[in-house]
Amino acid sequence: MKLSDRACKAAKPRERQFKLYDGDGLYLLVKPNGSKLWQFGFRWNGKQRVASFGPYPEVSLARARDKRREARRQVREGVNPVRPKQDVGDSFRAMAEACMAQKGVSVETRQLNTMRTRLERDIYPEFGDDPIGTVTAKDVLRALRKIEDRGAADVARRVKQYVSQVFRYAIGAGHAARDVTQDLRGLLRARRRVRHNPKLSAPEIPDFLERLYRYDGDDQTRYAILFVLHTLVRTKELRFAKRTGEWDLDAHAPLWRVPAERMKMREDHIVPLTDQSRAILAILRDHDDAYLCPGLRGGAMSENTMLYALYRMGYKGKLTVHGLRGTASTVLNESGRFEPDWIERQLAHDERNKVRAAYNAAQYIDKRRDMMRWWSTYLAERMPPAWRLGKR
Repeated sequence: MKLSDRACKAAKPRERQFKLYDGDGLYLLVKPNGSKLWQFGFRWNGKQRVASFGPYPEVSLARARDKRREARRQVREGVNPVRPKQDVGDSFRAMAEACMAQKGVSVETRQLNTMRTRLERDIYPEFGDDPIGTVTAKDVLRALRKIEDRGAADVARRVKQYVSQVFRYAIGAGHAARDVTQDLRGLLRARRRVRHNPKLSAPEIPDFLERLYRYDGDDQTRYAILFVLHTLVRTKELRFAKRTGEWDLDAHAPLWRVPAERMKMREDHIVPLTDQSRAILAILRDHDDAYLCPGLRGGAMSENTMLYALYRMGYKGKLTVHGLRGTASTVLNESGRFEPDWIERQLAHDERNKVRAAYNAAQYIDKRRDMMRWWSTYLAERMPPAWRLGKR
């Protein structure tokens, strides 16, 4: 009688190892320590041989049956389904690790960690130890369906991209003939509708500033949010800012030079500082830590510190820190005073033409300085009277 997943789960260890047979050579070996291993028995050159398909439940019953089907096909075609140990270097896992090691030269650690975590969680248990040349589109789709089934359709698409990157690496290394993920076009479930970062409307700004003024949490968090609002930088650009070394506080043209490694587009970004933003900066710098906004447990401020402050202020689901940039963009554009290119450059949005990007950075700095003075004054006029910063 064929096995069921329920029977596999229910199998309890005994004093000696035993086998639960599924038929056609496939069985589940249950060991005294409780581990369960899929094995496939077959005859090769007149001798009984055994191929291991991996542990249960990491390798599901359905996956083990697919492996059995493939192994039986190989035996019929005169191919030994047991891979020699020296061939483990062509496994999907080995190719993935080599691919990530190569990418590590130019990709930040956090992105690589995300890729590795998702491959380890969703892909390696399915076919990580299989030779990459034997992994099929059906194998990949099965793994991606499991991700979709837990309600993570966007993650499934990202994991498909990771698998594709591994295949492209393996093709270049001579271990795969093609990228099988190309056969999955149109097969994944529709991605969720993009929900843009919630932002404030212009009439809501005074109430926001009043709530920020009355925020009962850490002062550093309050002023970090206010500094984002006055400079329009991304949270990462502020969180990892150093207290010294990035600031040119010349009285006539103060600047913040954000290094390329912290910028989304990997280009240096120049931020003109207004009287109000300089006043906030002075408050934020009033300590001896290396980071401008140090975290409570050392290092830089936590990724969610400012966002959780907005939650405490009553803005959960209504506003994000990134949404403050959208609020400013709307107000600046609707004012009719400023060119869209100046606003886009201040927000450090991508400039596809790199020659034009470098030209704009120099051309717009004076225009952006005037624009940011106007914006800081606009905010100052809407702040609680007791919380006015800098000169008007």
